[in-house]
Amino acid sequence: MWNQQAGLGRQTTAADQKPVLYRKAEDVLGQNCPADLQGAMVPFGMTFYRKFKTLTDPLKVRDTPFEWPCKLCGTIGHEAFECEGEFQEKGKRHLSFRECFRRELCDKHGMYRR
Repeated sequence: MWNQQAGLGRQTTAADQKPVLYRKAEDVLGQNCPADLQGAMVPFGMTFYRKFKTLTDPLKVRDTPFEWPCKLCGTIGHEAFECEGEFQEKGKRHLSFRECFRRELCDKHGMYRR
């Protein structure tokens, strides 16, 4: 991701990026929202188009853990495109992009099917 807003022409780092937004599954998916996801939260507003950073790419093998918090779950050790499964936050069920992809709700770039 390029820092075009600042006009610096430099690539932003994971530390520069803000956490991703979450919305109710039914608001994002519309009529394609499965009944079991009603009231669950899905990530919104992030896409994965960089080489080796799509939802079909395998998790990275690292010598040291990823040093910044995941933009989805907040855990240090992996990037957002690697985040798997579900987690609870403020009493609500949250899904990762990989879980949404696994359920065929979005494509490998994180774009939802409506």
